[in-house]
Amino acid sequence: RELHIDKASDVLNFSKSFQDELLKMQKRNLLAESQVTNLAKHEYFEIQLFSNIPQKKLTLQLREKDSLIILEGSMKYDDVIMHSYESYFSFSDSEVELEILENTSFLLVSEP
Repeated sequence: RELHIDKASDVLNFSKSFQDELLKMQKRNLLAESQVTNLAKHEYFEIQLFSNIPQKKLTLQLREKDSLIILEGSMKYDDVIMHSYESYFSFSDSEVELEILENTSFLLVSEP
């Protein structure tokens, strides 16, 4: 097959102004700031990112089947300390009191 170099180069943009604009649009590190971000909303699930949450007590209203996935840091629920890559699953609708033990980032996955 013949290569379509001319056609391919037509869609590439090597201009300095375009490249500079691309650099400005790069995604920032979502775990760097303390914030809550909605990452995904799907027909079957929603994902919220709680990033860089400082040491404190945090109350969440969880629904049945919600799950927390700790990405980094640690938190305490009841007498259980959860660390990076561990998770918690809610078996019923309940208010959960978490103690954030250090700067912690975690995901809350729930049904819409």
